[in-house]
Amino acid sequence: MSLPPPLPARGHPDTEVARANFDLNTLSTLYGVMAGMQMVAMLLVGAVLAYGVHEEAQLNAVGQSPDEAQGGVVAIAMLSFLLGVILLSLVLNILVAQALRQRRRLRLCYAGAAITCFGFPLGTALGIATLLTLQRPAVGALFRNPVR
Repeated sequence: MSLPPPLPARGHPDTEVARANFDLNTLSTLYGVMAGMQMVAMLLVGAVLAYGVHEEAQLNAVGQSPDEAQGGVVAIAMLSFLLGVILLSLVLNILVAQALRQRRRLRLCYAGAAITCFGFPLGTALGIATLLTLQRPAVGALFRNPVR
């Protein structure tokens, strides 16, 4: 009967700091990629919104009734709201990416990770990975004493 292998020794502090640096840089890059995808989504929603506004203006010029125009106005309002939400999320992801890369504004990183979790499915995975990474002691030490 053989014994199981011994448990690995706790990592050297330099190794933990190097891993924390690597993980934070990776997360920062992933937030940048997420911001890029949101930029594409924002451009698509903006194009649909511009097309809708153009079509609604043409229909109003022809003389559509107010009842017929109500559906177009509601669609324009919803697309405008969606465009605003995407823009806010884009700005938040850019700020979190910069904060992770600079090892500053830990609370912003926590808040951004929590809000990113609502972006199912990619945002959820990225947000949870960020929250788990930020809770490690080596990462907390990097935010307290950032290496320049």
